[in-house]
Amino acid sequence: MSASEDGEAETLTRQHAYEGLEDMIVEKVFPGGSIFLQHMPVFGRQSVDGALAAFIDRVQGEFAKAWDEACQQKADGEACGSWSRKGKYPVFESKGSLTVVFSAFEYRGGAKSANHLDAFSYTRAGGPLGLSGLFADSPKALQLLSDYCAGYLAKKLGKRFRRDGVKPEPANFKLLVPVRDGLAVDFPVSRVAPGVNEAPLGVQVVKIPLDALKAASPRQGIW
Repeated sequence: MSASEDGEAETLTRQHAYEGLEDMIVEKVFPGGSIFLQHMPVFGRQSVDGALAAFIDRVQGEFAKAWDEACQQKADGEACGSWSRKGKYPVFESKGSLTVVFSAFEYRGGAKSANHLDAFSYTRAGGPLGLSGLFADSPKALQLLSDYCAGYLAKKLGKRFRRDGVKPEPANFKLLVPVRDGLAVDFPVSRVAPGVNEAPLGVQVVKIPLDALKAASPRQGIW
């Protein structure tokens, strides 16, 4: 992680979560009480831990830069706003994969708030795992995912649902989570129901049984 800057305190602490996995807390406190706090897992595998740490470091740097730029725009003597970004994660697994889903709530004062979701999947050997690593026919997989998610969300969200958010395009299916009996797809409300208040709805999760995706030839060893 990046070194602390003057006037800032940064701490890294590890807490045992369960066998084979440690929980690291990345915390950075800014003058005036603004805070960046993110939990991240430590698997003890350099390729995975390094990639996750690099992601958190980048996000922390972007948050710190935005906060610093906002402070510089304040008049002399005016206090910087109180910002925060706090995140956690669950870890999901299938027979041949592990997936970390980072979720964070960010507040920048006033009505400026946002929820963030990012998912990272790996094989048990530690290699990155994307759509082509899950299915032999990834274009077919995208179409099947799109059709299934559209049917489920249209029924759940009704008139609030917008199909553009589940078109068979890779950008719409970045949050794929292989689980033991299928695939879960996470959608921020802003993607599938833009303009709708996010708080009461939360993340939209579509769980797809593996049988519904067989036409895309799921890779052996993942499930």
